[in-house]
Formats: sequence, C-alpha cells, structure tokens
Amino acid sequence: MPASLHSFTDRIEERDPRGADRETDRIANIERAGVAVGHAPGIKFPAADIREHRPDEDILLPWFLDPLHGRGYQTDLWNLFGKDAPIVRHGDPAVITAADVERTASGWEVSPQDMVTLLERITRYYRPAELYITENGSSYQDFVNEDGTIADLEQRRYLARYLAAFHDVLAKDIPVRGYFAWSLIDNFEWAEGYTRRFGLAHVDFETQPRKLKLERRLVPRFPEAHT
Repeated sequence: MPASLHSFTDRIEERDPRGADRETDRIANIERAGVAVGHAPGIKFPAADIREHRPDEDILLPWFLDPLHGRGYQTDLWNLFGKDAPIVRHGDPAVITAADVERTASGWEVSPQDMVTLLERITRYYRPAELYITENGSSYQDFVNEDGTIADLEQRRYLARYLAAFHDVLAKDIPVRGYFAWSLIDNFEWAEGYTRRFGLAHVDFETQPRKLKLERRLVPRFPEAHT
C-alpha cells in the first residue's frame, strides 16, 4: 500500500466524537451476533416413516446445532437424509464453528479480501478485457455532531479497507478500469427505503439539505496515492 494511503487509513482510526464507548458497543454487538434457528418440542407418534417417527429434537435440533457446537453431523442422521444430505467439504466444519464475522448495520459481511479473490477468479476463468466495480459501499448509523459534522468512523474505515484491497487488485494486473463507491448521497433503497444510509453525503430526509461526511476526504486521496 502506498505510504500516503496507509497514513490516511491509520488516521481514520482516530477516536469517534462519542468516545471509546461507541467502538466498544460495536465490537460487543458483533460478538453477540449469532445464528437464528427455530425449533419446537415434538411428540413421538408411531409411524412407518422414520422421519415422522423422530420429532424435532431428535432430527432438526442436532442437525443444526451439533455442527455449530463442533460435534459434526450424526452418522444416523446423515444416512437418514441419504442423497438429500448436503455436501460438506474439507474445512467446512471449522468455518461453521468459527466466531461471527464483522458485519455492517445491514448485516452484510465485511471482507475486502473476498473482493480480491472474486476478481482473481473472474479474470482466471473468463479473461475479460475490462472490469468495473459499479457498486461498493456500506451502511452504518450516522451521527450528526453539534458542529454539524457527520460521525461516520465505521463507514470511513470500511471504505478505506476496500480501497486498499482495490489497490491490491490493480497490482495483480486484473483488468479493473473503474471503481464506484455506493453511493454519492443517502438515497431511497429498494429493499430498505430510507432506513439505510450509504451516501458519501448525508441527507436530511425531512428538510433535504445535503452535507458531505468526513469520509469524503478519503476518496480524492486514493487516486493521488495510486498514481
């Protein structure tokens, strides 16, 4: 990573105006995130089909929770599902039991390296002449400070990390010709309406004023750092 970009990504780690509490809360929320599995106790009834004979706690409970707790899949259940059993590859159990990953406020996983891996695969398989990243962004809760600035520490950190990964992409001779951050301003999202803010500029949806967030300082520096 060029020194100018590296120094900027270091500076976005500066303390949020709300203090360390906000970062502590964010980490705590990530650690508490988990898998939502719906179960209900069942009653056994005589039946010819073993699937009907074994209720929820005998089939569904261990089928989902055993792997999550590092016990793998029970052999009898695996045989029970036969050809309908999922494909489990080497290393999958370790992924299933891994700690929860970092996510945005929308619940999307944050993984800049996955962007690099995906572009590498596309280039290797299809040899495209040109590629463009047309949308890359994140949504977090914005906070408007007393001085009118927008506290967007998480969003800036996200963008800085993905821009750094984008620089790695360029270094690998992957034919990416453009990168577009999503989005210029907070907007109406098709699935989420006005509940998610992706913009580089904050929009007051009640009165409509636009105000650039602090993360705007990062975007102009990236081409500078790369040239």
